[in-house]
Amino acid sequence: MMTYEELKKELAINLYDLPHCCEKQAVLFLEASEEASKAKTALKVAKLNLEKKIAETDLWIRQNKTDIKLTESAISALINSDDVISKMKTDIVRYESEVLKWDSLVEAYNQRRSMLSNEVSLYTYKYFNSNDISEMDAFEKAIIEKRRNNAQKEAGSRR
Repeated sequence: MMTYEELKKELAINLYDLPHCCEKQAVLFLEASEEASKAKTALKVAKLNLEKKIAETDLWIRQNKTDIKLTESAISALINSDDVISKMKTDIVRYESEVLKWDSLVEAYNQRRSMLSNEVSLYTYKYFNSNDISEMDAFEKAIIEKRRNNAQKEAGSRR
């Protein structure tokens, strides 16, 4: 699997190598999507683990802190002050950040797909002009020759 940075570098489209860019698009999109899916799964697991830890801590507090009167807000404060729970909450923030990062990369690959489609259409309709006459058909060559002749005639008549 490619890293986030490697996938990010692959976003660039090389107009001179559209076939290769189009060929790689599906694989790159798949890799970014799989990593986004892994990040979302890790976030869900972390949230479930936090819920479980909060429930266990709540139960422990209710069973073992019988010497003091406990209100719901006191129990909540004790739970929130637990170091393990605080670390788990911090981890969830980090996982959420990872999910957003990978989701943005997946969206960038969607934009890349659209851009590739547009670039291929422009190329197909010969938007990108080739100055290499050997690549042109006879009709295009005749048009270029006619324009050159007209330009030469205009330049000669101005003198």
